[in-house]
Amino acid sequence: MGTPQQRELGTFLRAHREWTSPGDVGLPPGTRRRTPGLRREEVATLAGVSLAWYTWLEQGRVTTSRQILDAVCRVLRLDAPQRDHALHMAGFAAPAPSSDEATRYLHDLIESWDAPAAVLDWRLDVLAGNAPHHDLWTGQEATLPEQHNPLLMLTSQAWPAHHTPEGRELVLDLYGIFRAGVDHHPTDTRATRIRELLDERRSELADWWRCRAVRQLTPRTLEVPHPRGERLNLTFGALSPHGWAGPLVLTQIPADEGSRRVLTEHRQAGVTGPE
Repeated sequence: MGTPQQRELGTFLRAHREWTSPGDVGLPPGTRRRTPGLRREEVATLAGVSLAWYTWLEQGRVTTSRQILDAVCRVLRLDAPQRDHALHMAGFAAPAPSSDEATRYLHDLIESWDAPAAVLDWRLDVLAGNAPHHDLWTGQEATLPEQHNPLLMLTSQAWPAHHTPEGRELVLDLYGIFRAGVDHHPTDTRATRIRELLDERRSELADWWRCRAVRQLTPRTLEVPHPRGERLNLTFGALSPHGWAGPLVLTQIPADEGSRRVLTEHRQAGVTGPE
């Protein structure tokens, strides 16, 4: 029945087929559609493959060439992040793996910054953080004892900012990145535990999981509490040296002079969190 990643790719394509309306691809809506979206035979015809083969692709029973998968992605109107995600699941354009050497290099890079920053793995667990990052997150809930995880922290009671519109979008961006990572590692037990905790905190995320939503992180500005009493306006963003699925640097840039001044003062005073 194929590998776990082939099955994940098939489920991903099926979800997007069901999202794509006939009108999106120039077909009449018809009157006898039992479910929304395109029929399998319509995708197969438009992509230039047989119905049987496309059915097997959705069932995770066959491998595919990059040319054919590109054609399916075009039919389903996948955007660039979604197309890259499908290609990665099929084994094409595989991202460079995270390594201890890369983590050390990125940690050395961010350690000189006054703004908080952290190196994350595909689960969004913190591999390394600079002193301002540790200072900002010190005293917050350590949801899982072995690692801090910004997605878990932002959905905890200690961070009420996730209830704001920008906070909600930041959570969904991070969740979309996490979702993409899980598709590459569908049997990872830690990722399963993270998902369980997220479902307990944000029930609406279960719908996102089922619809296979993946996203990139768009810069979002939130007001967040500093453990030492100040309120900071920080713009959360991401840098990805090896591409979307590689090591991720989560940046938290001060959005105004007041926030910048607070971070600089703490840095100069040597106010740091744990190493």
